[in-house]
Amino acid sequence: MLSLHVRNNRCTCSPFGAPEREASAPASEPHKFHGRPLRAVAPRAAAAAAAPARPLAMYEDSWYSFVSDVATSSKPATAAAASTSSSAATASAPAGGNRRRNLSRPQQLPEPDALTDKIRKDDFEDEGDDSPPEPELRRRPASISDLFSTFSLESRLDKLRLYEDQLTLTERHLDGLIDDANAALELLASLSRSFQSVEAQTTSFRSRCEDLLNEQHRLERLAHDVGTDLHYYAYLETATRRLNAPGASRLVEDDAFGDMVANIDACIGFMNNHVSYRERDSYLARYNALLTKALHLLDHGFTARLDSISADIGRQIAATKSESARHALAYGRFEEILSDSYALLPNIRKVVRCAYDQYGRSVEESSTTSPVSVYANTVTTMFNTYLTTRDRDLKPMTQRDADEFQKEMKTLSVETACRNFIKQSLDKVYDEDGLFVTVFGIDPTWSSSAFQVVKAVHTTMAHPGYLAPVATAVKGALQTAQLQTICDVVGWLAREYSISEVDDDETPATRRYREYAARLLVEHLWPFTDDAFAVEVTKTITKAAVQDATLKTDGVSAAKAFPPVGHAIKLLAMFDHGMPKERSAKNSVVVFNIVRETIRVLQRAEARIRSIKTGTDADLFMIQNLLMLKNELFSLEIGDIRSQPQSMQHFVHIWDTLSPQNWMGFFSSVLGGSLWSRGAPAVTAKTLTAEDMSEQLDELLRQSIYAFTRRWGALVDEAQGRAAMSKVEAELEGLLRGAFDGQPEVVSKLKEAIRLNAQAQTDAREAKRGAKRDQNTMTSKEMKTYRGNCHCGAIVFEVDMAEIEAARACNCSICHKKGYLWLSPEDETRLRFVKGSDESMTGYTFGPKKIKHQFCPTCATPLMARNDEAAPGKRLVLNAHAIQGLNTWNLKIEPFNGAAIGAPYGHPEFKGDLPEPAHDEGASTTLYTGGCHCGRVGVAVASQPFDIIKVRLQTTNRYKGAFEAATSIYKSEGPLAFYKGTLTPLIGIGACVSLQFGAFHFARRWFEARSHNKDAHKLNLSHVFLSGAFAGVINASLSSPIEHIRIRLQSQPHDPSSRLYSGPVDCARKIAVEAGGLLPALYKGTCVTLLREASAYGAWFAAFEALMTADVDRNRRRDRAEVPAWKVAVYGGLAGEALWLVSYPFDVVKSKMQTDGFGVTSRYPTMRSCFVHTWQQGGFAAFWKGIWPTLFRAMPVSAGTFAVVEMTRRAIS
Repeated sequence: MLSLHVRNNRCTCSPFGAPEREASAPASEPHKFHGRPLRAVAPRAAAAAAAPARPLAMYEDSWYSFVSDVATSSKPATAAAASTSSSAATASAPAGGNRRRNLSRPQQLPEPDALTDKIRKDDFEDEGDDSPPEPELRRRPASISDLFSTFSLESRLDKLRLYEDQLTLTERHLDGLIDDANAALELLASLSRSFQSVEAQTTSFRSRCEDLLNEQHRLERLAHDVGTDLHYYAYLETATRRLNAPGASRLVEDDAFGDMVANIDACIGFMNNHVSYRERDSYLARYNALLTKALHLLDHGFTARLDSISADIGRQIAATKSESARHALAYGRFEEILSDSYALLPNIRKVVRCAYDQYGRSVEESSTTSPVSVYANTVTTMFNTYLTTRDRDLKPMTQRDADEFQKEMKTLSVETACRNFIKQSLDKVYDEDGLFVTVFGIDPTWSSSAFQVVKAVHTTMAHPGYLAPVATAVKGALQTAQLQTICDVVGWLAREYSISEVDDDETPATRRYREYAARLLVEHLWPFTDDAFAVEVTKTITKAAVQDATLKTDGVSAAKAFPPVGHAIKLLAMFDHGMPKERSAKNSVVVFNIVRETIRVLQRAEARIRSIKTGTDADLFMIQNLLMLKNELFSLEIGDIRSQPQSMQHFVHIWDTLSPQNWMGFFSSVLGGSLWSRGAPAVTAKTLTAEDMSEQLDELLRQSIYAFTRRWGALVDEAQGRAAMSKVEAELEGLLRGAFDGQPEVVSKLKEAIRLNAQAQTDAREAKRGAKRDQNTMTSKEMKTYRGNCHCGAIVFEVDMAEIEAARACNCSICHKKGYLWLSPEDETRLRFVKGSDESMTGYTFGPKKIKHQFCPTCATPLMARNDEAAPGKRLVLNAHAIQGLNTWNLKIEPFNGAAIGAPYGHPEFKGDLPEPAHDEGASTTLYTGGCHCGRVGVAVASQPFDIIKVRLQTTNRYKGAFEAATSIYKSEGPLAFYKGTLTPLIGIGACVSLQFGAFHFARRWFEARSHNKDAHKLNLSHVFLSGAFAGVINASLSSPIEHIRIRLQSQPHDPSSRLYSGPVDCARKIAVEAGGLLPALYKGTCVTLLREASAYGAWFAAFEALMTADVDRNRRRDRAEVPAWKVAVYGGLAGEALWLVSYPFDVVKSKMQTDGFGVTSRYPTMRSCFVHTWQQGGFAAFWKGIWPTLFRAMPVSAGTFAVVEMTRRAIS
């Protein structure tokens, strides 16, 4: 603060504003702050610090209100400040007199920064000094600015000191907090140590207390269990006394009877669960006897109750004439009286629910209850008693209904009478159903439930489980009726109680009526209708006489058709009208019989037309009638339905195969021979089976179209360029118009086919003439260079020789097996190798070893043969199949009898103790057994004849047994048919066997590593089985496509013109087109193949290893290598039998699926559907068709496989 005093006209500056207070302060008191001496300051600064107008914030009470021991230090600080102020005033007094002189004398003022540094330096020097400060005379300010700068500097220093004091107080406060926290932590540590000491001292006491509590709980549980168990023993006396007391039969009317049966059942369950209890068997037997007696009392009480009601109700029904009164007595009054018992019906329901649930399904067996069969026997007896009693009471009503039915048949039509009788009967069945549910409390709606028990009770009245009385009456009425009437009644019943289009409108009663109608149709009326159709088909089609007057082609309407065909169309329409689409459109035996018998009579008519030669075209006759039959099937949506224009109907489906592209390809493929040398497929009525009816019918139609267009194509071809052409065309036009009047599309298609046929014949004739001209113009032969190579390209050679036109086919043993076609170069020196050399090829010799057959060592392609002892020009022959660009099919084949040269060839025998194969030494038929030339491969060929018999028995139903199948195949297809499809398994047999044994040993070693068993033959049987199953799964990846191709080749027709595939490659290509890809085609049926392979090879390896291990243990051999070879073969054969016995059902399903079609033509879309279809066709026996030839084949095949593998292992070891 700054104040200005004027005295005697002089200016005096007083920076403290109160000079009188300065004089009062003692000058000698030392200046301290919190015990630290302060340096002497200018009097004006000290006075400013002590002035009340600028109190220091650090001395406010709020700074010390929370620190109790620091509050007292404010007083010394205040005294020190006062002393400082007084000393400053004293020191400044003498300076006042010289002020004027000092101001008048000019002086150089110090810089503010230098002054600040000096003050700071002095302060630091006095910081560690406790002595009083030295008095210092400060110079007076030279000017106002100097004074102001000094004051500003001192003000900033005051702030710094204030902040320093604040930090010091905060530090003290924090130190106090730390000390308090340390003290608290020490206290907590002390308490923790105390607690641990107490816990250590009380642990044993607590453990003892817990043991005592556990013991108490155990004793309580034991006491409870003993009391409970005692109850099960003590209840025996109570139940025995009550059931043996006089008047025990009245217990069934009491509520306590049901509880007593439940308690006895619980006691039996307790005894079953505690086998080790004393006298358990005795008590169990006595409780079973009590349960049997209780159930007998219930049955006796129920029977007595029914007899008492029957005596009253039966008498009233017999005496009543009104139909409504009879119905009220039979159902309403009967239910009322039967329910008027205190607890009989509730007790019956409790017992019934012990055997069946509310839907009639059998209750599962439980160890806590008595056997369900005990209750089921009693319930069956009560069902039988109840239904028999009801039948006896309602017999007058049943007889009256039968009489009324007979009267209506005479007064009304048979159809109306049947409808009324069926409706009335189903109403009563529904009432009986409701009464049955009320009495017994169950609703047997499941086919595998109590319904089977109810169904076994045969009565004269119809009840929910037995509808035969209704069916018998209706079938008796329809026995003499027309077939149309039968179809009307059956069709009405199916439509009347069919499923409602709106599910919300269906009531429980509607569902019941539909179930009754479905059972009546499926079990009785549909089989009756099928029999009626079979009789009608036999009468009107099968035994129909073929009259010459009806063998005409004068119209396409059903009225002008061949009479048996017209009858067939009518029967198809009636059957479709009387049956739902689900039954008539797919897998209907009636439809198949109609079509089959129609085709038979058409074939008889065709033969008759050809024999009498009446002028009717036999092929056109077949086309016309077959088209009528096919169009009828199409219009009724029976068979394969396609979206085609109405005018063409199903003929377009046939024409898909007879397209112009197919015609040209078919005709142009036949050059130099008969145009129709391939012939039509040999399809007859005998081959028309239920599985391929639609396809076979289409094939018959194609045969007729082929024959018709072939014959007329030849006529058109001969008449081309002649005057007779117009006559032929007019005759053809009249013939087609008369046969297909109103169907111009059919006429135009047939004309187009005839034109294409004629064009193909013309082209073939011209090509044949051109070939002859080219042959005549060739006068000399020129040398040409041919290049040949092996399959892998490791060996490439060139040879100069005349143009190749012919090749030799030798019949010696090696040439016969390899299929060689030999070429003889005129000069052996003209052979040169482009790649490889003569030494790089592998040779094979046999017999006298004069001829060396050479082939590639990498791909084994046979290339040439050498005979160095032959004459020049005959020492080298080349394999024609190895020449590039040479079409061997066009070569002229010259036979060469090489088998007559040298000693006869004998098939190599097996080495060791294995039995020799059965064959005639020296006979040429020994090669027929199969195998390579050296005898190393022979398994697949040797087993093939039995394999084709197995496949035919599995996939068709035309043979009754294996002997009939073998005989039929031999007669119709020849001996080579037994080796159909041999090439594919022969190529893959080595890879499959290697894969099987490799995967088996890999899995076996995996189990050995985890079982820590170094002996491979000490693994348990389950590990061996799993290893074999793993081998089978791995093998399936290779065997599935191989077997698929083999089965399709074996199941195709024998006739060359009817064959579907020309070989394995063609088969793979065609099924790939059908399936939409190669992999889906080849791996069809892989799922069931995996199941077959896993189970088969698991059993195969497990059986063999078990037999070998047992032999080693039984004979105390050191190693399995000591087992004789003949025993190895026997054990291998037995393992083969086990393989097929385990997996044969899967093999049957696999064969069916792999001979099935693809897409919409597939009959078995899933493995499950194939299993179900096979079961429905033949039951359990259907899965074992063809097992005997398979087992006969399995013994030698498996024996040879294991013997060769085992002997090879011993040789390697």
